[in-house]
Amino acid sequence: MRKMEMLLDVLKELKRRLDENDDMAQLLEKTRNRSNDIKMVNEMTDEELGAWIDQRMDESQMYKNPNLNIKSIASELGLTQKRIMQVFKNDGKYKNIKEYLNEKRFLLACHLLLKEPQWTIEAVSREVGFSNRLMLHEMMKSRLGLTPSQFRQGQ
Repeated sequence: MRKMEMLLDVLKELKRRLDENDDMAQLLEKTRNRSNDIKMVNEMTDEELGAWIDQRMDESQMYKNPNLNIKSIASELGLTQKRIMQVFKNDGKYKNIKEYLNEKRFLLACHLLLKEPQWTIEAVSREVGFSNRLMLHEMMKSRLGLTPSQFRQGQ
């Protein structure tokens, strides 16, 4: 009986080590992929990098975080803050990163207002990353001339 317990302990230890090796292999693969991504990103033009940033924003929807800032974006994307600011400056579509983030939030809010009629305006605002519904209200009024409720009703 004692031998069986010892054998089970050895098997458990082997399994633990194998699992650690699998975790290490996955980590190494992620590191390899990350360094390939960084190399690729460093070789991109500002226009290409802008499109890449936009794609990553859409995939991750990190713009939904109301506390998102240039530092956290840079960290998440593996870029420097300076490089991101350069891309936005040279692109010319947005004055700054905050305007870009608000555009992403605004577009998603419009989509949700139509797709999720049971959601309150407050819930939509929070879901997309606005700190309160007033921000969404002001943005819709200035851009569309409609309140979120009017937009939802199709006016």
